[in-house]
Amino acid sequence: GLHVGNAPSDARPDRGAGTPVASMQNQEDLADTYQDVSAPMPLDLSPALGTSMSGSIDKSTAFDLFKYEVEEGRNLSMILKERKKRLTDLRHNLRDQTMELNSGKEEIDS
Repeated sequence: GLHVGNAPSDARPDRGAGTPVASMQNQEDLADTYQDVSAPMPLDLSPALGTSMSGSIDKSTAFDLFKYEVEEGRNLSMILKERKKRLTDLRHNLRDQTMELNSGKEEIDS
């Protein structure tokens, strides 16, 4: 895969006026809790789980553990799935309405 490395801790851009802000409750609490995700987690798991030679978990495996094993991660994953589904439904609805609108306009123009 493609490895791009780790950015320095001061590389985060300043939040500008056009930067979207997540509307999650207790967002600051989440940021404090999961601030240093780059630090390896000292667990003794098998290589099948994505562990390195030192026994620490890579970021992808740590994310999967959070997403499936931690209640907060499962909740956030469920919310994300629901919102993705809603977005897909809205896009389909928009497409259908656009086709109906274009059909009506075509009728008027002819």
